[in-house]
Amino acid sequence: MKKETTVKTVEKRSRRGFLKKAAVVAGGAAGVMGFPGVMRLSAAAPIKWRMQAIMPLVPTMGHWKEILNNQDDYGWARYIGQLTEGRLKIDVIAPDSAYPGVEALTNIGAGVVECCQVMPGWYAGKIPEAYIASGLPFTWKTCFEASDCYYNFGLYERMQKIYDKYNIIHIPIPTQEVEGLITRFPCKSYKDVKNKKIRIWGPFGKFVEAIGGNPMTVAFGDQYMAMKLGTLDGCLTGAVGLEQAKLKEVATGMVVDPNFSVPVKAVLINKNAFNKLPKDMQEAILRESRHYFDTTSGIAQLQHRYVIAQAAKTHGLVPYTWSVEDEAEVQALCEKTVWPFYASKSPECANMLKLVLSHLKTIGRYNGKV
Repeated sequence: MKKETTVKTVEKRSRRGFLKKAAVVAGGAAGVMGFPGVMRLSAAAPIKWRMQAIMPLVPTMGHWKEILNNQDDYGWARYIGQLTEGRLKIDVIAPDSAYPGVEALTNIGAGVVECCQVMPGWYAGKIPEAYIASGLPFTWKTCFEASDCYYNFGLYERMQKIYDKYNIIHIPIPTQEVEGLITRFPCKSYKDVKNKKIRIWGPFGKFVEAIGGNPMTVAFGDQYMAMKLGTLDGCLTGAVGLEQAKLKEVATGMVVDPNFSVPVKAVLINKNAFNKLPKDMQEAILRESRHYFDTTSGIAQLQHRYVIAQAAKTHGLVPYTWSVEDEAEVQALCEKTVWPFYASKSPECANMLKLVLSHLKTIGRYNGKV
């Protein structure tokens, strides 16, 4: 009787061993096929977060299979779930559903939701350094330049010290948008902007003044009606606004070259929630998110170009390219007037501008004094 019991025990152990090995093999195969290896015999319950989106979920435009318009919140949340093999599940909720989007700083710090996506210029009144960190006009030309400045020249560390005061971990999102001027008037030169009412965001108020326009603060969702009624003559925004905000229906043209800026958005994460994650998960999120946003930002530019082409085809939108001489004159205005204005907002703003200019000088994009 004792011998029979021993045999059965060995058989059970063997079956358990086989099942464990099978699970490991299946998980590995899933990884090779492009799926996370999440098969486990005793997986712990996932950690659950909520993330407030910056814009409503919109369908993919053109021939892209992924949802590129929302890669910075819906797409990132899905990616983190895959990266952590299901250990962290982030549910994305609609903009303004937990708190007004412009109040992200205090609400994320307080843990109303665990994370969100923001445009730092929204809270530049509290953090003036956000003007510099979100991308000054005519500084970075590519998302890779912005990323290089953040991670290899110390801009990330400087901004994180500021976010620490608000109980927040931040992940910058350099975006390779076609960031230009959507207009209701012919705009073949920056001189055509004189006396025009232009919707601005973040660090563009002084820029519009420098080129002769009148800056106006209008919410993204209100641009359409303001353009239709003539309250605005133009909007400074990314080209996808032609589709997302339906500006193609009320605009006649868009300045697509030069690109005015590389906007740097951010994912904000409540520090308490972040610190509760396992160490390996914390490191993976910070490390891999950088590469994720570098990739999706480059791809997103294609969609901006697609939207411009379609608006030209279906609504007669005129893409404008300013001359090399115009671009040089605007660059000089930024160096003389716009950049110093935002640098004067705080001593740290001045230090951060020096860092940005030092970076641009290193890569041969700036020849002035630092």
